[in-house]
Amino acid sequence: MKEKIHFIGIGGSAIAPLATMLHSQGYEISGSDYNIFDPALSLLNKNNVNWYEGFKPEKIKDVDLVIIGGSILMKDENNPEYLEAKKLNKQIESFTYLINKHIIKEESIVVCGTYGKTTITSLIAWILEVANLDPSFLIGGLPLNFEYGIKQGNSQYSVIEGDEYASAFGFDMSPKFLHYKPKHTIITAAQWDHVNLYPTEKSYIDAYKDLVKLVEKNKGQLYLSENGKNNEEVLKEYNGESQKYGLQNGDFTVDDIEFKKQHTSFSVKKAHEEIGEFETPLIGLHNIENCLAAIALTHNLGIDLEKIQEGIKTYKGVKRRLEVIGVNSKGATIIDDFAHSAVKAQSTLEALRTRFKDNKIITIYSPRVSERESKDTLKWYKETFKDTDYIIIPKITVKKSTEKEFRIHGIDIINAINKKEEKKHYFPKEEQILEFLSKNSDKNTIIVFMSAGEWGGLIEKITNI
Repeated sequence: MKEKIHFIGIGGSAIAPLATMLHSQGYEISGSDYNIFDPALSLLNKNNVNWYEGFKPEKIKDVDLVIIGGSILMKDENNPEYLEAKKLNKQIESFTYLINKHIIKEESIVVCGTYGKTTITSLIAWILEVANLDPSFLIGGLPLNFEYGIKQGNSQYSVIEGDEYASAFGFDMSPKFLHYKPKHTIITAAQWDHVNLYPTEKSYIDAYKDLVKLVEKNKGQLYLSENGKNNEEVLKEYNGESQKYGLQNGDFTVDDIEFKKQHTSFSVKKAHEEIGEFETPLIGLHNIENCLAAIALTHNLGIDLEKIQEGIKTYKGVKRRLEVIGVNSKGATIIDDFAHSAVKAQSTLEALRTRFKDNKIITIYSPRVSERESKDTLKWYKETFKDTDYIIIPKITVKKSTEKEFRIHGIDIINAINKKEEKKHYFPKEEQILEFLSKNSDKNTIIVFMSAGEWGGLIEKITNI
């Protein structure tokens, strides 16, 4: 008889697909959370996964295994279900325990870094799928080439998005990527992030140094972006095999880039010898570099060139990664993006400016929780929005647990941005945002939303302007 598994924080972007997969395999699954939003909400409900709002200690009594969501104890370290599970001496694990048990394979491909992880992970998984290699994978988003962001394949390959965040905040503070038996490993950048977990830049870099030690121990191959911040520092204690990729410099480089209306074409060289020509529907230079990372790794694995080319060309992207929602009655294009930190927002806007050189871009940005808990993060915003014409910061909810002197409000972010006053606006009321967009958008306007959360119907209202 298969074990009963309960997920505390079942609405997580990686946990909901995992719970759904195990439910389909006959495990008795239950879960709890609050404020679950799509795509996790639709995924759980569509597949009849048993979950409920809030936390009920009495539900823990008959389960065999309790899985703790990554940030659930950050919201409440005294979560009643967690305390009850400890009291009953239940087996308690982070979700990385199940990933190791069901997904990780001998040829473990792990994609890490401050940005680009989701795109590169799903790109590699899709190339392997196109090559009929039936990979297992875990993707921290909804890849549009697959039904779900998780799959248990039958080959020796697994492709994992290796997050540096705590495996389960307050329960297992080790980075998730240390649990995935990293062998073929990509690092895009070790650019300081998650200041609530890594209070200094050194502590953040040290986590990546621990990662590369595992790659060396596993006799793996390391791939690093030539342009990734702090990558050279990470390499100082690594004595294994490594190769670099970059648009201009590295073992793998790009040439003949041509931006077109519907796609971008480019060629790739290894050690100055051309591998082949590629075409991608993705937008921006940073996505060409993401493609290059996937091409470098799969090429070195011996994947047929035509299969790599087909995978790159037919890759559809990830939901909420520069996802075009629609066009409103004024002709403005509405885009939704998961960029929820300064570095991710800057990459997204650079990509948009590459494709939409002559359009007016209006950005509405809401940072994730961990970027609102230290005023040290404000310095990161100085040049973040240089590629947008207007930046709007909405009302930002402040956690009561954050001490007053460290709290960040919307107006604080506005003041930190290096932009003319008429180009940056703090609009705490939804009506202010709607009025501004109604007056300032037309067929040559791109309106991009950036957040890790939902917008409470605001996108739909703007799409209907």
